[in-house]
Amino acid sequence: MAVNSNRDSEGIIFKVISHIGVLAEYQTGWTKEVNLISWNEGTPKYDIRDWNPEHDHMSKGITLHEEEARKLTEILGARFGKTAAPEAANEEKQTESEVPVVLQPECPASDQSGAEIANGENASA
Repeated sequence: MAVNSNRDSEGIIFKVISHIGVLAEYQTGWTKEVNLISWNEGTPKYDIRDWNPEHDHMSKGITLHEEEARKLTEILGARFGKTAAPEAANEEKQTESEVPVVLQPECPASDQSGAEIANGENASA
């Protein structure tokens, strides 16, 4: 995908810096994509949202700073395993300045108060 700069219906300027991948494709032609986008000429952020085929209309989505994207990768890697899909591994090459994410061991389960849970029960009770 070529880098393009557009203005949406609300006057927000966006530039697709890098197309990373397509998560889903719908019968309407819209796609859910992961891209690196500069919003209003700012620092590029990782972006997940639906796009029409022409990439001039989009749905609401989520943007992540680089550290947030790395944390999401870490969390999902722990959830689904460390193996990346083969097609995704070849799409975005790692640069020398990037540091691979190292997964940390999981913490003990806790309830919402932060107290550890032992054998399915609140250990502080």
